[in-house]
Amino acid sequence: MNVAQLHHALFLTGVLLGAAGCIALALLIGKSLLSDLWKFLFLAEFRYRIKSAQVFFGLSTIPASVVYLTVFPGYNLDILFFLILTTAPTFAWYATTFWAWQQDDIETRQAALVVAAEHAERDREPVPRIDQRLPWRGYIFDVETARRRAAYEPPPI
Repeated sequence: MNVAQLHHALFLTGVLLGAAGCIALALLIGKSLLSDLWKFLFLAEFRYRIKSAQVFFGLSTIPASVVYLTVFPGYNLDILFFLILTTAPTFAWYATTFWAWQQDDIETRQAALVVAAEHAERDREPVPRIDQRLPWRGYIFDVETARRRAAYEPPPI
């Protein structure tokens, strides 16, 4: 293999890695804006969760900015600002869910598990377990549903 072939192979590898990185970043931005951003709007209803969500949203911009400034040095700061704001909701949502999982007691987790099991059975998905290390998708909403079910009193007939 001569030098020209090596340069050509390295160029193609760089193009493929760059394209894969762009696709991954586009998917992350799409997930962040279409899925995780609206969750924060609903989270405003859960008074006891909104403060941690706001803190994690603010804190998630710091590592995102460090990563983007090291990965993309010399880029226009407007582009980096856009990337940070569009990907921060995903990181913040995962941090908020994990924080809620760590702060909740076993009774709260069990009540949320009942709701999650109903959703999993209806959607024919695997049922989460109470002994898993990380929270399942939608844990915060399941906790709130369980809390509201426990507080609900049907009207007298």
